[in-house]
Amino acid sequence: SKWIGETEKNLDGLFSAAARADAVLFFDEADALFAARTDVGDAHDRHANAQTNYLLQRIESFEGVAILATNNRERFDPAFTRRLDAILDFPMPEAPRRAAPPRSAGAHRRSPPRPTGPHPRTPACPNRC
Repeated sequence: SKWIGETEKNLDGLFSAAARADAVLFFDEADALFAARTDVGDAHDRHANAQTNYLLQRIESFEGVAILATNNRERFDPAFTRRLDAILDFPMPEAPRRAAPPRSAGAHRRSPPRPTGPHPRTPACPNRC
């Protein structure tokens, strides 16, 4: 197929551009790209495994920051998880917490102090300020 090798070429461009720009790579639903290799049954399996091997090599040699997000960690190839520097797990909250409305990120902060004196855009007035 004329598409064989295109994925590796595109990924090479992605990793190279990210390295030059000192960019953070973010892979959402990463289990789709970094899935466990399968037994080879046909040419498609062989090609998929070759792509996974290529990704293994590129992610390991990438000097920048790569973030892989998934809600299905079990699908990751074990060789990938061994190469990760950190794995952060965000467990599903209990049902009451999921049903509660989300809190604002700043809801726990105190209100800033109210200014005293005249408003900066109004002239000082001794009787009405």
